[in-house]
Amino acid sequence: MGLILQESPRKKSIHLYPAEYGPEFVYPQNIGLNVLESIALGVPSLIAQEEFWSCPELVISILVWTTDWTLADAEEKIMKIEKISSEELLREARRLEHVISIENHIIRIISFLE
Repeated sequence: MGLILQESPRKKSIHLYPAEYGPEFVYPQNIGLNVLESIALGVPSLIAQEEFWSCPELVISILVWTTDWTLADAEEKIMKIEKISSEELLREARRLEHVISIENHIIRIISFLE
């Protein structure tokens, strides 16, 4: 389960998703639906290191950031995210509409498993 971080009413929200499935987990969910939902709202997500096989377009997106969850790395990423304007985030959300489509996401996951 993710968490939306909002430090104060004047700052934007950030979705934190510190999931770590471990080596025994055979089919971890790649990009979770909660991350896709956050993207749709223009809310950036800070997630664990990721391969992005189900959504390679997100590797360079300002709406998805990866971290190793050390305090220094997470704080650095949050500070960078806070500097992005709300307009930029919403513009990126519109650009990614086709990527975050649930139908397209499911098709990619099924094709990977075939």
